[in-house]
Amino acid sequence: MSQCPDLASRPGTAAAPVRAAPRRMPAALAFPLLAAVLFAFFFAAAAPSPLFVVFQHAWGFSSSMLTVAFAIYAIALLISLLVAGSLSDHIGRRPVVLAALVLQAVAMGLFLLAGDIGGLILARVVQGVATGIASGALSAAVVEAAPAAKKRLGALIT
Repeated sequence: MSQCPDLASRPGTAAAPVRAAPRRMPAALAFPLLAAVLFAFFFAAAAPSPLFVVFQHAWGFSSSMLTVAFAIYAIALLISLLVAGSLSDHIGRRPVVLAALVLQAVAMGLFLLAGDIGGLILARVVQGVATGIASGALSAAVVEAAPAAKKRLGALIT
């Protein structure tokens, strides 16, 4: 029986680079941080709502369009949950959360730039997608980061 010699032991060949494991934050810090980020996503979704009536008076759109501006967020959130809910199980929590944070920042920028009901609805759609993508990944991450003795607290927080 012949064995294949190790490539690194051959002259003129280099060993394959070893990938370092991703750095992990201590659970005592990761757990509250992830819970705060999850809370921030839902807080950000509610924060602009009181301004919608102010926008309605300033921009002169109908009550039915105001209802659309509220409802479109829920629709976008639901669709993104259904489509991307388990995405973090396949590609990892970190990239999904980072993508959701970028989308949330885009949504905040769209709110700042909105000059009519169309801009407001677009911002709400992007915000709903960001929150839908984030909620699945962050919920799982909060439970996973919860200290062993506090797993129930992690589930309760999510």
